[in-house]
Amino acid sequence: MINELSQQFSIKDHLSFTEIHSGFPAIQVNNQWATATISLYGGQILEFQPHEHAEPVLWLSEKATYQQDRSIRGGIPICWPWFGNSPYEALPSHGFARISFWQVHSTESLYNGETQLVLSMPCEAICKEYQSLTEYSLCDLSLKITIGKVLIVELITTNRSKQILPISNALHTYFNVSDIRSIRISGLEEINYLDKLQNQGKIIINEKN
Repeated sequence: MINELSQQFSIKDHLSFTEIHSGFPAIQVNNQWATATISLYGGQILEFQPHEHAEPVLWLSEKATYQQDRSIRGGIPICWPWFGNSPYEALPSHGFARISFWQVHSTESLYNGETQLVLSMPCEAICKEYQSLTEYSLCDLSLKITIGKVLIVELITTNRSKQILPISNALHTYFNVSDIRSIRISGLEEINYLDKLQNQGKIIINEKN
């Protein structure tokens, strides 16, 4: 598999393929701006580090396991087509995108030295394994990743069926931080939110000070 992927999608001195664990192929990027590792299992970005940073931006557990049907702890796991507990009996929390193998659709070196790649998840084939999920078989799920001085991640769902489907998703990011007590998040002023840990799902009104 690694050889086939390399022949079709590798970019000399820029993008290559490797196995992070037996049976777990991954993309490695090293361009003029940053380095990154993307696992095809889960379509999961495991590492991202701009060259000017002394530490990785994303956190990956030293105890992360690479086992099918289990998510990789760290990076950016993808929750899809639901977030949290499954609405279907005996199906995994946070959906099946993070525990499925994704396919490489395209890779490209951009004019400004950034790297852009697109992954897709074979929903139709995967839904055959989960008989209760046939309604999602006509969904196209793709992930566009741009690796430069900053990391841009776009998760795109296209519903090709004629019915309305309930979908929730998340880029469940693990950030590498020094001290959680010194962290501030900007850009969410006056946005209401749920605090599951402190308020058990109660909506908190975030008023402007």
